[in-house]
Amino acid sequence: MRSIAALSFMTSLVLAGTLGAQDSTIAAPCTAPHGPPVEQLQALARQYHPEAFTPENSRAAVLVAFVLDSECRVLHDVTGHRSSEGIDLVATLESLFPGVRIEPFVVAGIADAAPDSHLAGGRPWIVWAVVKT
Repeated sequence: MRSIAALSFMTSLVLAGTLGAQDSTIAAPCTAPHGPPVEQLQALARQYHPEAFTPENSRAAVLVAFVLDSECRVLHDVTGHRSSEGIDLVATLESLFPGVRIEPFVVAGIADAAPDSHLAGGRPWIVWAVVKT
């Protein structure tokens, strides 16, 4: 009887340790390898900066920028304009958010603000970074 109780106890510890280890490897919503889903970024851009999607801005090289926490909460947001189709992500974020510590970030990227295009010339872009909080 003692050996079965001891075996049961040890099995419980091993299972608890295994389940705990699995839970710690699950990524928070915004810290997945590719960051937040593009649809979520597009929704945030439309919610926070609908002016970026007006006809007069549709080809104006508008940037909608976000600094997010690991739970996808917006810490900072701003709009700006890019000077070319090729941008340096970190330099762009740092210039849009002066005084905000961007690095080291968890994950960052560039996405098209419109669901029907792929970083097309002049269309609004989203630049974003998930920072450690």
